[in-house]
This record gives sequence, structure tokens and C-alpha cells, in this order.
Amino acid sequence: MVFLPARIKKQLACVLLLILSSTGIYFNSLKGSFQFDDVPLISSHWIEGLESFDQFIKISSFENRPILLWTYALNNSLGKNKEFGFHLFNLMLHIGVTLLIFFLVLKTSSFHRSFNDICNE
Repeated sequence: MVFLPARIKKQLACVLLLILSSTGIYFNSLKGSFQFDDVPLISSHWIEGLESFDQFIKISSFENRPILLWTYALNNSLGKNKEFGFHLFNLMLHIGVTLLIFFLVLKTSSFHRSFNDICNE
């Protein structure tokens, strides 16, 4: 049996809780359809693939939401904009960002002791 310090076990429990809660919140969207401006955006020629994205979108131009369009281009490259794959990719992206924020706050928060109480010891 592998011995893990209590601090690591509690951090893993927090990570698992964040993953499960994110999945629970977004689970219904996995079988849903495209919404709002998704249809016009995914049918745009500039997200046919990552190569097309580089030609048409300038990262420095924030009015066209380059990060959102890049995720659409990546999604199209991976799964040809199938609804389930689109929503699964977005779920994974949300979980990744949630964990990134968790660890960033854990490392930089001025309330480090309170986080230690909750997630470390």
C-alpha cells in the first residue's frame, strides 16, 4: 500500500470534489444541442481547422474572441464539431480551468492557512 501524507490526501480529495462537482453541473449539457451563437461560429470558414484559424484570426484582436474561436477550431480538428464531442471538450476545459484556479489560489492566497485547514491538514 502506498503511503501518502495527510496533506496530499486532502488535496486529492479537494481535487476529486472539484472534478465531480464540475461534472455534475455540466453533465446535462453532454447530450444537448448547440446553443445561441454556436451554430454560426462552428460553420465559419476560419475554424475549419487550426491552419485556417491562424490565417484568419489575429490573437491580438480581442473583439472576435480568439480564445473561444481557437477552442472551436481545435474541437473541429478533433471531432468535426459533433455535439457530444464539443460539449465533452468544453467540460474538460472547464475542469482544467477549475483545477488551475484551485492550485493558483492555494499557492498565492493570503488566506493560505485557511486553505491548509481545509485541504492540507
